[in-house]
Amino acid sequence: MQGQSVRTLLIPTFALISLILVSGCDPFPKDPEQSLDNVMDRGVLRIGATASEPWVSQHANGEPGGLEGRLILDFAEELGVSAEVHWAGEEDLFNLLKNRELDVIIGGLTKSNPWAAHAGFTAPYFIDRQLVGVPTGRPMINTVENMPVTVLRNSGLKTPLEQQGAVVQEVEDLRNVQTPAGSSAWRLEGLGFEKTNIQIDKEDHVMAVPSGENALLMRLEEFLDAQPRNRLTDILQQEISE
Repeated sequence: MQGQSVRTLLIPTFALISLILVSGCDPFPKDPEQSLDNVMDRGVLRIGATASEPWVSQHANGEPGGLEGRLILDFAEELGVSAEVHWAGEEDLFNLLKNRELDVIIGGLTKSNPWAAHAGFTAPYFIDRQLVGVPTGRPMINTVENMPVTVLRNSGLKTPLEQQGAVVQEVEDLRNVQTPAGSSAWRLEGLGFEKTNIQIDKEDHVMAVPSGENALLMRLEEFLDAQPRNRLTDILQQEISE
């Protein structure tokens, strides 16, 4: 009987503890500054943009183009709000974001961006792998040691390829290149190169929202995660062909 009385007493005690814990918990996800609610109430998504083609470009009318420009306008449409775009450099945009004067920043940002400590970055929505490709019909290769490899000027790929032993030439345009080329996998595909397994680097592309605004962050991440990979690569290839 003693054991039964203990069980009888423990049930309401645990129930009371559970009630206290549940009542003390805030809903998740939450926005301390109600960023998502404010967007919906305002009817406007305030977008900070900096040009970084093919990720973000600026049209003559001020609208954002490029992959992220298209995506963020689609996101605003999904929310049922209009888009208000502010063009500036990264430093100015992140200061505006910190002061809650913007809701999101686009600009070809990557996970390694130094402003990550001052904002909420989405999970990578696009992993941009830089590979070596060979022109269609040329023999496949498995090393670039002592081989000529062509890259776009200022692409940042010259040094890592030289570290693999390649003889690197920089050009303004990879079209009509007859040597192996180093570039993003999607660019190589669009230009008709056959991809090798030789990886040069990779970049994890993200967007930024105000720090701690989890509801807005998760809503944006859900939208980005729903985008088919082939749609993203198609847009990027369209951007470099225009």
